[in-house]
Amino acid sequence: MTGDWSLAAAVNGTALVFWDPRDGTELWKTAFFSSGYGDTVLGVAGATVAVNQYLVHTFEADYYVAHLYDLPSGVELRAFEAYGGARPLLLGADGTRAYTLEPPDVIAWCR
Repeated sequence: MTGDWSLAAAVNGTALVFWDPRDGTELWKTAFFSSGYGDTVLGVAGATVAVNQYLVHTFEADYYVAHLYDLPSGVELRAFEAYGGARPLLLGADGTRAYTLEPPDVIAWCR
């Protein structure tokens, strides 16, 4: 959800769905690869949406990968390193910067 509550997003099947939470109006859907196992939207800001995607691998090694996508085109802007558990991701209010941990470092992304 944006800081001003003008736009919200969620993963729904194979689509990223965007709507106005003030009145429930669906604004658009973007085709999206989803594993179907708990992908979640981490944040929406400016023309950027951050999504935590769950990747199912063989050999019992499943991971989360934080991705940044352009709105409303759905073009992937950045995929961060995979990880086994929850990891914070900060998305600037205008969507032009993001920060996350890729231990032992803090990784910065700029649009």
